[in-house]
Amino acid sequence: MGDSMRTITAISSACLCLVLAACSPGVDKTVAQTNDLVLVTLTGMPGDTDVFSMAKQFPNTAYQMSQTSDSVTWNFSQNGTEACRFTAKITPKDARSSRVTTSLEDVSSGGERYLCNVVKIVGEESVSAALDGRAADKAKVQDQLKRYLISDFGAMTESVSKRMDEMAPPRGEDCPGLSGERLDACNTAAAIRRQNHEKTQAELDKRGMGR
Repeated sequence: MGDSMRTITAISSACLCLVLAACSPGVDKTVAQTNDLVLVTLTGMPGDTDVFSMAKQFPNTAYQMSQTSDSVTWNFSQNGTEACRFTAKITPKDARSSRVTTSLEDVSSGGERYLCNVVKIVGEESVSAALDGRAADKAKVQDQLKRYLISDFGAMTESVSKRMDEMAPPRGEDCPGLSGERLDACNTAAAIRRQNHEKTQAELDKRGMGR
């Protein structure tokens, strides 16, 4: 009985990793393009190839792209603070071809496992599609995101809790002892935070993730 349970558990884990890009080692492709052409391909993805926006699971999630002579990085942030970096590294193989590999880095202070694994899923499909010269398979990405949500529900709820704590409405005592311009600035920041909290709560309620 014990051996059977261990076998089932091992098979289940293996199958889960096969269907989730979050378990994959990343993209590792050789393409018949020079480094410069690969940079153009990755930085100029058409709309049907680029699905990075699907990683914006929560309000106040943003991302921007940057590049060097041999890499392209998509930096994701939560509430203005950098959280995850997804990088495509380009290495010459010969005069006419290049190797492209991807990696993910969680650079948040408290850990953003859910967001970063979602970024990994959409990033790998975007880069693969761009290198293959095809449209991204959005249906596959949606399926992977749903499966990841089910497999790591704890990470998702932790992210929801963190977002709500960050967006909590300010208390009346948050601006004590201030006057003049400093009080005005504090009250303005409090009003913005309250609006963000209401926006976050409404979005989470719409997605069925409110608490």
